[in-house]
Amino acid sequence: MTIQEFQQSMHTYYKLPETIIFTELDDEAVLLDLTSGSYFGLNHVGVRLIKSIVDGMSAEDAIVSITNHYQAAPDTVKSDIANLLNEMLEKNLIVIS
Repeated sequence: MTIQEFQQSMHTYYKLPETIIFTELDDEAVLLDLTSGSYFGLNHVGVRLIKSIVDGMSAEDAIVSITNHYQAAPDTVKSDIANLLNEMLEKNLIVIS
C-alpha cells in the first residue's frame, strides 16, 4: 500500500481476526497467529495502534491519537503507521472490517 493509497483509505477500520491473540507485555505486545503458530512483536507505538483498532478507531483516528500522544510529526506517523498496517495485513494479523 502506498502512502497515497493509505491517505485515501484513512477512514478504514480494521479488526483482529478470531485466530489472532493480542497479549501485552509491559510496553510491548505480541500478536500470535493460532493457525500458523507464528508471532509478531510490537513496540509501544504498535501497542497503541492495536489498542486503537480494538477500540474501534479508524486509521485516521489512530494516527491522530498516536501523533498527539508522542508529539510526533504527522507525516512521519502516517508513513510509519501505513507501513505497519500494510505489513500486518500481508501477514493476516489484521483485516479490514
